[in-house]
Amino acid sequence: MRVLHVIPSVAARYGGPSAALKGMTAALAARGVSVSVATTNADGPGALEVPLDDEVTEDGVQYRFFARTLPGEYKFSWPLARWLRQHVRDFDVLHVHALFSFATIPACRSASRARVPYVLRPLGTLGSWSLAHRGWKKAPYLALVERRHLRDAAAIHATSEGERDALEALAVGGKTRVIPLGVEVAEAAVLRRREERMASRDMASGSAGLQLLFLSRLHPVKGLPLLFEAVARARELALLPETTDASRHT
Repeated sequence: MRVLHVIPSVAARYGGPSAALKGMTAALAARGVSVSVATTNADGPGALEVPLDDEVTEDGVQYRFFARTLPGEYKFSWPLARWLRQHVRDFDVLHVHALFSFATIPACRSASRARVPYVLRPLGTLGSWSLAHRGWKKAPYLALVERRHLRDAAAIHATSEGERDALEALAVGGKTRVIPLGVEVAEAAVLRRREERMASRDMASGSAGLQLLFLSRLHPVKGLPLLFEAVARARELALLPETTDASRHT
């Protein structure tokens, strides 16, 4: 099977979507799937230092980067659109990551014209909070542009039950499939060594207990209060020691 993933950018500054795509595509390649990624060189106000319109192999995945031809977060790329029109028939299925970004338009519409099925992953952009944020421009864009892409998708990839509920509220939940993002787990031996180091450190410092790290920007949508509630509830149930240290980093 030949799978093409399309995403506006894979620069590290864009966080979760970039990291998730790299893990997802590497896992598919490891299972023998022929995987390619088409994206832009966008990296905030600058650009990634990558060869343009040429294959770059990473973890068995073929990446192809195209120049962002206009500045801004919309990540407009005429070379990406042209390449998709010319090559979408080379693939059995497309997996499109993003809404409200330029790359979605040529990816979904080129696939529809070529009758190549595509899966659309909204990246949480259709939740009530996200739609309300700058809703003055998102509402008409959703109605005039993205509704068509959602309608024509072979499937919509949600990563949580909450995201599926949001899609159902927009009357597009019938084709939604909930597939949580995978997590790369260290080898068992690595985990054991880490536990041994932590135990030695706790004995040396005279402290013990589980340490929790919350790594994200501080924003209500990230659910930090839920973490505090979970820690408190776990202590009530005697699942965590009283010395648990919940740390926050931005």
